[in-house]
This record gives sequence, structure tokens and C-alpha cells, in this order.
Amino acid sequence: MKKVRDNAAGAPGGYWIWKHAETGHVVRHSNYEGCQKQVKAFLRANHFPIGSNFEQEFEENLCANGAPNLCIDFEPPSVLEKMSAAGQALYRAAKQWREPLVNAEELQDRREWCTGNDTRPRCNFFNGSTSLVKVACFKCGCTGLKLALRSSNCPAGKWQNL
Repeated sequence: MKKVRDNAAGAPGGYWIWKHAETGHVVRHSNYEGCQKQVKAFLRANHFPIGSNFEQEFEENLCANGAPNLCIDFEPPSVLEKMSAAGQALYRAAKQWREPLVNAEELQDRREWCTGNDTRPRCNFFNGSTSLVKVACFKCGCTGLKLALRSSNCPAGKWQNL
């Protein structure tokens, strides 16, 4: 699986480039999310399906049509790796028993690194939804609880333990 290194950094050459395999139609945009919106609009207008794995297919298409250093090879963590990471995070939080959780302002800041805001796009490792079985982060496999733990760091380097 290919993943864009950092969708907030901008594309090499100034444009994200997506190419439709069947028609050859090309979408170029200076903004990652803008490119994604234009691609969805093209697919809808031409009655092509937008599947549940659209985001993964979109990124792999960008990787195939972009500069060689735009993307990285990526494999999501296994169940064992997720369980290990969760156990380590809880252990570190327990060691900070006086203040294991971040304050509301810091939690919101961390959440915005994942979900995006007016000044930065959503992290390309963020899934967008979370539950007991749905992960929020494809990089570490967490369900979002990690955001609240003072001892935690973002595995993609977006936010760090302060």
C-alpha cells in the first residue's frame, strides 16, 4: 500500500495530480483536499462509483501520478502491534497518575492535527470515524483515546507529548 508522506506539506511541483484510469481525465489541484473534492465531483458527474475505500484509492492514484518521493510504502499495524501500542500507552499513562490526561485545549489541538481545521488538512492516516472496533488512525491503530493521554505521541509526527 502507498501513502502520501504528508498531505499538509503540498505536492512537489505545486500540484496534486490524479488521473482516471479508464478515461485518462486528469485532475490537478494545488490543495490536497481540493483535489479530492474535484475528483469526487468528476466521479459523480460521470456516474463512476465512489467506494468505501475511496481515500486509499485516491492516495494510491496520487502516488502513481506524482513525484517519486511523494509517497511511502505503508502497512497498517497488525492486531498484535495495536494491542502492544495500547498497552504501552496505558502503562505510560499509569506512571503519570497525577495528571494522565491532557487539558481540553490541548486535546482539541491534538484532535485538529488529525481531523484538520481552517489552516491544515486532515491527516492522511486519520480514518475519520472511531468506535471500539473502528480505528481512527491507520498509522498506530488507536481509536482516538490516545489523543487524551499526556504520555502519547503521534506516530506520524504531527503532535508530540508536551
